[in-house]
Amino acid sequence: MVTGTGANAIAITPNGRSLYVAVAAVWQYTINPTTGKLTPKSPATVAAPGTAHDIAIAPDGKNAYVVTVANNTISQYRINPRTGALSSKPASTADTVLHPEALKLAPDGNSAYVTSENNGELSQYTINPTTGKITPKSPATVPTASGSLGLATTPER
Repeated sequence: MVTGTGANAIAITPNGRSLYVAVAAVWQYTINPTTGKLTPKSPATVAAPGTAHDIAIAPDGKNAYVVTVANNTISQYRINPRTGALSSKPASTADTVLHPEALKLAPDGNSAYVTSENNGELSQYTINPTTGKITPKSPATVPTASGSLGLATTPER
């Protein structure tokens, strides 16, 4: 199955029915529950406002968040509850640090964090639990090691 070149990240919905690949656009597939075989959704791709680099799915499966490196943003896409297809345009978008690299959502789905490839900052966002809209926290960034290429969060206890 072709997804273009330079696939950077894969995310699967909590119900296991849909898979998304961040390339330049976001490629979207249905997962066969019996065989695990992927079938492209219609449309097969959704444009990102830049080059899609990482993707994360909200724990409730209602929204996908995409980090784009060409314009330094994080965007929210709604997930159709029936088909798993992403909305064709972002529902909300916010600026990130320069050269965003990795995206991670908190286990409760109420916060998002984005690393920078080379400027030593971490962007932080609040996610509205009802709408999924992303807004920068205050402060919008915190210092971290330069070249941070990944993130991890601990589960809630």
